[in-house]
Amino acid sequence: MLVDDARVTAWNYDDKQAHYVAVSDHARAVVLAFRGTVTIKEIVSNFDRRPVVPPANVFPGMPINSKMPCGMQLGFLDQLNVARDAVSAALQQNPGYQLIVTGHSLGSVYAHLFALHIRLTLPSWPQPFVYAYSEPLSASTDFADWALDVIHVSRYSFVTSSNDVVPNMFGADDRYSHARFAVEVYFPDPTQPIVRQCNRSNDENCLIGVSCDKLSWSNHGIFGGLRMSELLQLADITPA
Repeated sequence: MLVDDARVTAWNYDDKQAHYVAVSDHARAVVLAFRGTVTIKEIVSNFDRRPVVPPANVFPGMPINSKMPCGMQLGFLDQLNVARDAVSAALQQNPGYQLIVTGHSLGSVYAHLFALHIRLTLPSWPQPFVYAYSEPLSASTDFADWALDVIHVSRYSFVTSSNDVVPNMFGADDRYSHARFAVEVYFPDPTQPIVRQCNRSNDENCLIGVSCDKLSWSNHGIFGGLRMSELLQLADITPA
């Protein structure tokens, strides 16, 4: 989305809400963007990894053994209704526009879950494209693979950078994984707009191939020379 073309139609930012909706006439797109972790509450939420069953009314038809971390589920549910109403209003005002849902870090978990929810419950809406930047492990394997099937592999991009520790943090916990056949868009050098595409989450040509001793927070949020800020994509022209 071109920054000079975007107009923000909803800005929801408080102790529970951390997203905005923007519209681009150039791209004919409604964009919902969730920011990543900023507050102490969100940090605590990230570390509440207790497995819970996702609500069946939010994700109807999910696999029987579905699980997700408790803290991430609560954070998503806090934002779901407000975000859905904001997107609905933007789509009504811009008929025929595509829908893009995106987020960074914790926000990418919310983006992923939001897209899944609307595919299951609002089939009349445009089929969303999902861009999940540095998404951490956030679902049981069955749930993650099912979510990818529902959203469709061609409409979900798992975007990673260099030696970022976050996407595979808690990897020793076998309860959670990424979808096994998601397309990973990997920036081997975070300062350069050059990507490598991998077609499964365990492809060692991408982030999973970086050795543990080289993983770091330093490039969490730097992609192709652009840096994610607290304001997320509207501020993504900040040089890294």
